[in-house]
Amino acid sequence: MSLTNIQYGSLASSEVINNNFEYLDNRITSGANDLTVLSTSMYSNIANINTTLSEQNENISELESNINQLRNDFDSQDLSPDYSRSVSINSLPYTVPADGYIHTAIAALEGTSELYINNNKVGHAYASTNTFYSMISGQYQVKEGDIISVSHGIIQWMRYFPQKGGN
Repeated sequence: MSLTNIQYGSLASSEVINNNFEYLDNRITSGANDLTVLSTSMYSNIANINTTLSEQNENISELESNINQLRNDFDSQDLSPDYSRSVSINSLPYTVPADGYIHTAIAALEGTSELYINNNKVGHAYASTNTFYSMISGQYQVKEGDIISVSHGIIQWMRYFPQKGGN
């Protein structure tokens, strides 16, 4: 069925007019049905998006809570040296028993003296025959199991200090 064109000013039969109205009614009904299907699909998509956003908000809230807990745990740890539990290091190599710090003064009397942590040079001093001596001194943060060693130096002073928040 299609819409019949009626020329302006002419008389049309009631059958042609009724057919035209029926055609328009069918088209309007079909359009309304299509619109209903599309709007239902759109509402369903909106509901899915809302559900996903709600789940993401819950995930974000959980992540924020975990981050805050980690931050609080970290802030509550005191990582400073515990000077009351220091240990004098008199022989090398020395294996660090727990996370902490090494304070050192190592003399190079003639030639090169080097301080190593896990075979990695972290300190260096050189004294020539014209120099009285040269020193490696400082504080080094160490982890449990690190191995401290010195080549060609004389330990003037070396102490291990565990960190307060550690073992």
